[in-house]
Amino acid sequence: MDFINTIIVAHPATFELIKLIIQFGGAFFIARVTVNWALYRFKSEKIWEKKILTYTDIISSLYEMKIINEEWLHDDLTNRNRPDRVNKLRRENYDKSENKLNVAIALGNLFFSEQLNQTLLETKKRLAHNNANCFQEEIEHDIEVISSALDAAIMEGKMETNNSRQWFQRLKCLTYPSTST
Repeated sequence: MDFINTIIVAHPATFELIKLIIQFGGAFFIARVTVNWALYRFKSEKIWEKKILTYTDIISSLYEMKIINEEWLHDDLTNRNRPDRVNKLRRENYDKSENKLNVAIALGNLFFSEQLNQTLLETKKRLAHNNANCFQEEIEHDIEVISSALDAAIMEGKMETNNSRQWFQRLKCLTYPSTST
């Protein structure tokens, strides 16, 4: 204690320098922690956005494929012959949805649970290797396979969204603490 008093009284410039260094160090530490926290939050939000977009791509692709299969089944059951341009457009939309699904599945390997990854890969396999005896059985099989994958994706997407919402609510409480008494 005597040493500190000696520095304060005998060397006021040194004391001021030490005080400035301590203040600078404290400010630097606070700035570093704040920047790291902000970057962590930013990265977490971006990852969450990408997850949601990937779930959206999976669900919208499966849904589109299911709708087109149901239209094909309805046309087959009612013996309705659509013009070639309509059939061509359906096939193009189906192929686009299937390609979008493949891209989303590849990206989803980073985000999805192992169970959903396996379900989606199995879906692709079962759609590619359909051993139906007739067109109607083939379409019914595809609708069943797609519906099962769609249900699994929706269920996991809901759980992920709920977990993320809870995480962001906790983060929001840390960011904006309640001022109520």
